[in-house]
Parts: sequence; structure tokens; C-alpha cells
Amino acid sequence: MKKLVVPVICCLIGCVAGVAAPALTAQTFGAPSVGVGTWEQFCEGQSTATVNERMSSWGERGFRVVGVVGDLDNEAVLVCYARPAQPGEGW
Repeated sequence: MKKLVVPVICCLIGCVAGVAAPALTAQTFGAPSVGVGTWEQFCEGQSTATVNERMSSWGERGFRVVGVVGDLDNEAVLVCYARPAQPGEGW
């Protein structure tokens, strides 16, 4: 019985430490930096014949191209756009 006391106490201490450790080491983060906001973003498939026209159209609405993937064999491209969700937020 005496041989079990030390391992049982060590086990209990380990369990308590395991439960308490996340609370003691949890990271906290402050308020978001100024200028960090939400974004509207989407991707659309287009034919290579109309890609310039569509890019100009979305550009006039405040969107910027953030990615392009092309499949020239099928004359198709996937273009991704983004803009700040709130007017006046900077890039």
C-alpha cells in the first residue's frame, strides 16, 4: 500500500497540472489593428475572349484582381477579385 501512495500523488499532481496548464499559458490578443477590416471576395470563370471586359467591369465597382488561373487549352480562366467591405477602408 505504501508503494502506491507516491505514484497516486504524482498522478493526481499531473492531472491537476494538465487541467491548469492551458489556462495559465493561454494567449490573449488585443484589439484588431486599425485598418484591419472585412473583405468582399469571389471568383468567377470566364472565357478568354471576355476576360478584359469582365475585369474592367469589376474594377469600376472597386474590386481588384487577386488571382488568375488559366486553362488555355479550353480558352477559360478563373479570376478572383476582392475589395474592402466598407467604403473608405484602405487596401
